[in-house]
Amino acid sequence: MPDRISLGTLIEATFVERPNRYLGIVDLTDGTRIRAHVPDPGRLTELLVPGARVFVRHADTDGKARKTAYDLLLVDYQHTGILVSILTTLPNRLMRDALEQRLMPEFADFTIVQPEFRHGNSRFDFRLSTRDAFAYVEVKSVSLLRDGVGMFPDAPTTRGRKHVDELAALRAEGHRAAVVFVAQRGDTPCVRPEANTDPAFADALRNAASAGVELYAWNCDVSTAGVRLAERIPVET
Repeated sequence: MPDRISLGTLIEATFVERPNRYLGIVDLTDGTRIRAHVPDPGRLTELLVPGARVFVRHADTDGKARKTAYDLLLVDYQHTGILVSILTTLPNRLMRDALEQRLMPEFADFTIVQPEFRHGNSRFDFRLSTRDAFAYVEVKSVSLLRDGVGMFPDAPTTRGRKHVDELAALRAEGHRAAVVFVAQRGDTPCVRPEANTDPAFADALRNAASAGVELYAWNCDVSTAGVRLAERIPVET
């Protein structure tokens, strides 16, 4: 698998509250209370609980004005020492590295990797190409663990269902199509659609799989040094 992606210099803190889905209030170890951007808009109710140990990073504003000077990136799951990344852009970076280095056997024949590819009225995370074939790939970030199973989504996702339906349509046209779930934690043995939270997504995923859309999942090795893909895990529909 590709090298670990660094998260930069992390600062330990204690989670206090989440006034809205993109804002977290945390206390640094010296007692300073700060506001941090939460990059995952999901519910995260089992992660972002008062008193949780978290890690934040000074934000790279790149000259842009923003309301928070920090990003909240890692959560210590229930004080177990198992770190969970909530940086939702990270799975795409991990997948891009793996695809471009041709380290995933399922897609090793594809020599061209095009991120954020527009097709019709849609945009897919990746289109992979060979001289005579295409594969369309959507990547989904998993942070929720319930009863020992990685679950997606943790909040209803109309956009996610739309992507899955569109992948099924592309498969019907003869293209390869795949959904890759990336569990940003190391304690996930498998991934399953969360039918109680979003039954429409669960139905769409099952229908897509029956239509030939490929389903893959990976868990991650997450530490303060960074994140890397760890091992393939099964997807249960």
